[in-house]
Amino acid sequence: MRVAFITSEHSSISIGGAGSYAEVIVRTLSRLGHEVLVFFPRNSNDDMKRLEIDGATFVPVPVNARSVYPSLDYSINIPSCIRAENGAKRIDAVHINGLCYLFIKKRILNCPHILTVHHLARDAATGSSAGIKGLLLDIHGENNIMVQILEGRAIMSADWILAVSNYTRNQIVSGMNVDKERIKVVHPGVRDLTHLIGEPSDRMALPSLPWPNGKILLSVGRLDDPRKDIGTLIDAFALVSREKEAILVLAGPGDREYIGGMAERANVIGKVVLTGPVSDEQLATLYSLCDIYVTSSLLEGFGITLVEAMSFGKPVVATNVGAIPEIVEDGRNGFVVSPKDREGMARAILDLLENDGLARQIGERNKEHWRQFSGDGVAKQVEHFYNFLSGVIS
Repeated sequence: MRVAFITSEHSSISIGGAGSYAEVIVRTLSRLGHEVLVFFPRNSNDDMKRLEIDGATFVPVPVNARSVYPSLDYSINIPSCIRAENGAKRIDAVHINGLCYLFIKKRILNCPHILTVHHLARDAATGSSAGIKGLLLDIHGENNIMVQILEGRAIMSADWILAVSNYTRNQIVSGMNVDKERIKVVHPGVRDLTHLIGEPSDRMALPSLPWPNGKILLSVGRLDDPRKDIGTLIDAFALVSREKEAILVLAGPGDREYIGGMAERANVIGKVVLTGPVSDEQLATLYSLCDIYVTSSLLEGFGITLVEAMSFGKPVVATNVGAIPEIVEDGRNGFVVSPKDREGMARAILDLLENDGLARQIGERNKEHWRQFSGDGVAKQVEHFYNFLSGVIS
């Protein structure tokens, strides 16, 4: 098959869960012998050369650097770029990774259109507590009411829907009255980063960071994304730090001044380390160094960083939202707490810090548990779906 894969993220060109998903899908399809054309946004002022990554051809789609709505500009330019590739060798399927192409109802080509749904935009809006003002004024994010309308049209128009979790599938079925037979669950596929740890694996692997002493709590993600609710995590950490010598490492892009202000108000400014964006090698080092991985998210369509931490044998503390209960069984893989419950999160963290035996036991269990969500495990799900699709097309 010749597949046009549309994405705004790929781990080779950007950071994010959708990017990790794209990497696994593209690599798997290429390994199975499919020809994959990956269409991705590129500033029109930049080099528009094609790239060859993981056996696939990456085709840049120009986006005006001055555009007020870059996602709209991207969506407008995608069809012509794909049709230009649909010549003597026809494209057999169009696979859209998340809501990066806004107009699925208007078919790009006369072939099956597959839509991957990581989570519903309306759930993201609810998770961020946007309110009416947010629904109207957030012109770029998922809180925007038009994004939610377009998402609904896209889901109803796609031939097949790949949901990254049972939670997402159930939200689509219950909220949009979609036939569940049109929806297949394909987990994102978590990369194995354990081989990237350098020797020695210690604090010196990140020499630019001011490392205090103490147990290390780690959280990874876009720090100023309201859905991550970093404020609750910092407040919970403040309670923990009263009982135990510990530091909180926050890794990922975000407004450092904003997050630093939260830490200062919680009186833990000297105990919170902000790394900024990190490489895969640095991320692997952080996972290996931490004692507990923590997330305070208000919504997770899956929860890739939780699984990455498990692959390093770490216990986790997470909120009981979205697909997280599919990944974390309370008391077995770590602890789950209610969202925005800083006291409950602090208690769960302290339970692990005060019981090294329990933490080690959970960590050892997680070294095996994560494999069902690994890239190799998910590749079989991808292969099964595309074999099915090949039969439908032929």
